[in-house]
Amino acid sequence: MRLWNLRKLFLGICCGLGVWVLFVGRVDAQQPTISEIRIRGNQSAEASLIRSYCGLYEGQPLVAEDAGRAIRNLYKVGLFSDIQILVDPDAPSGLVVEIVVKEYPRLGEVVFEGNKAIKNKKLKRELGLIRGQLIKPQEEKQSIQKLQELYKSEGYLLAQIDLDRKPLDEDGRVPLTFKIQEGRKLNLKKIRFHGNEAFSDKRLRKQMKETKQDGWWFGGGKYKEETFPEDKQLVIDFYRQNGYRDAEVLEDSLSYDAQKKNMSLDISVQEGPLYRFGKVTWKGNEKYPDPGIAHMIVVDSGAVYSSERVGKSQEQLATAYSDIGYITAQVFPRERLVDDYGIEVDFEIVENKPWKVRKVIIAGNTKTKDRVIRRELRVRPGQTFSRSMIERSVREVMQLNFFGNVLPDVKPIEENSELDIVFNVEEKSTGTASIGAGYSERDKLVGTIALQIPNFRGNGQQLDFQWEFGTRRETFRIGFTEPWFRNTPTSLSVSLFRDTQRFFSDFDQRAQGGAVRVGSRLRWPDYSRISTG
Repeated sequence: MRLWNLRKLFLGICCGLGVWVLFVGRVDAQQPTISEIRIRGNQSAEASLIRSYCGLYEGQPLVAEDAGRAIRNLYKVGLFSDIQILVDPDAPSGLVVEIVVKEYPRLGEVVFEGNKAIKNKKLKRELGLIRGQLIKPQEEKQSIQKLQELYKSEGYLLAQIDLDRKPLDEDGRVPLTFKIQEGRKLNLKKIRFHGNEAFSDKRLRKQMKETKQDGWWFGGGKYKEETFPEDKQLVIDFYRQNGYRDAEVLEDSLSYDAQKKNMSLDISVQEGPLYRFGKVTWKGNEKYPDPGIAHMIVVDSGAVYSSERVGKSQEQLATAYSDIGYITAQVFPRERLVDDYGIEVDFEIVENKPWKVRKVIIAGNTKTKDRVIRRELRVRPGQTFSRSMIERSVREVMQLNFFGNVLPDVKPIEENSELDIVFNVEEKSTGTASIGAGYSERDKLVGTIALQIPNFRGNGQQLDFQWEFGTRRETFRIGFTEPWFRNTPTSLSVSLFRDTQRFFSDFDQRAQGGAVRVGSRLRWPDYSRISTG
């Protein structure tokens, strides 16, 4: 009995699978395929471009999802404002898919009407529109916003701008006309503060850089919407640098007079209590002793609180550690509120490991040899990193007067706490040459040829040559200086001269000779040398 039931079940499953396969095969056989794709409505876009982007091809079975996907693909091209896909299943050639597109218009002439304060050239430069480009609705809105921002920056805060689309021109392009109502240029007549007791309006106004009220002697006021938030922050920073740690700007508002010629700016502040520094402590320092840390912290117990002094102390500590090779040292100032509006500050110092110099690389020099630059550097491979020595090296190389700029670049190698220092130099033109001629009653006709090469053949040596010749006088001078004789900081200079003067009494006076000078740099005092000749 059980065997018979299993056989019936097996036969039923097989019959069901067979019917399903036949049904699916029949459906696939009846699914329509695309016999032709037609493109309509395109003017500047190539039909081949539309075919390649739509994702449809002839011979492809067509399902409902394909049309939506094709429309999305074509919208991504950014050329069309409207796309339709039509299907004609009764066409003689079979299933025909027709893609109908509507392109964004091309820009024609751009015209401005009503503008007097700002010229057409400046308005066009601000828009950046190019004749013949595609013009989309969002670009039209952006153009209006750009012009409004420009007028605001010039003081015309009430300027109104409308865009008028004209009919297509003879080239099928759309001309745009910007109709501008400039209004009057508004003058910021008065800046008033409310809620301020510790500082006067005048002192708070001085903290703002770009926002200025009308001065009786120094011209009109100035207000720019884009820079006003920065000026408000400067007022807050001023309060916090002078003990008012909780100061904030509550609100601000602009108002206009009846003629809409002048405006007033009202700023409401909340000063909060006056804070003072309490106890100042630090921890985590091992390389610097406590007296050295105390010297770098400019926060004094009992003084009026200043966020600027806290930040300066943090900066000086970090710089000091960087100068002795601890470039990843971190300083965290922890502020703690105590009774009677006191602020205790604890500087937590995390020294980390010192960094060593792995390589010193010279880059950018095409004429000057590496050794000329390296001998002026105060940093060497294997040394502990020192920021002050890098700054000193830059100063020494610049004093050669061979370079327009020297830019150091520090490249850390994290895995072994080492770093490479790259000195990028920008060479400048060195040396002078001159040729001249003249005439005087005493010396008659005189000519001059002079040449000075301060970086001779890129070796840092100096060569000087001068020759003056004429009817009555002749002078010849030549000099050579080696600043690093035998690769030591010893300079050696040699010069020769010969002067000849002719007199009417048929005799010549001649003087000739030379000089040798030797010098050396001194370690102390700094930037000093001694020489003899």
